[in-house]
Amino acid sequence: MSLSVTNSSIESHCFNLPEGEGAQLTLAPGRLLRGDPDRRDWPHFESSDGKVSSGIWSGTEGAWRIDFPAGQYEFFHVLSGTGAIVADDGTRKPFGPGDAVLVPQGFRGVFEVAEKVTKQYMFVQNV
Repeated sequence: MSLSVTNSSIESHCFNLPEGEGAQLTLAPGRLLRGDPDRRDWPHFESSDGKVSSGIWSGTEGAWRIDFPAGQYEFFHVLSGTGAIVADDGTRKPFGPGDAVLVPQGFRGVFEVAEKVTKQYMFVQNV
């Protein structure tokens, strides 16, 4: 379910756990580093200009490259599972249930899932 923001009213949106099968996501060639992860998305909200989106994401064990361009940020809250964000310089930031993570613009590195992760996310782009 995707909702749009309008200037005429203020809306709040609550979302907790995924419902249904979700949309299966694929990785672009060359991004997958380890495993055969099943990655799924349950989009919940997207602003009318496409700059903000949120939803629930889940992925099984594996590792893949992530490269955030200038102006793109992700904030996520881990509902379950464990993993880590590993920067290209080797800095490792593990995460687990209850953790809040901010991936900054320009980040280059690896997203690792050790135990199936389910997270609530928000992307902000072109700000």
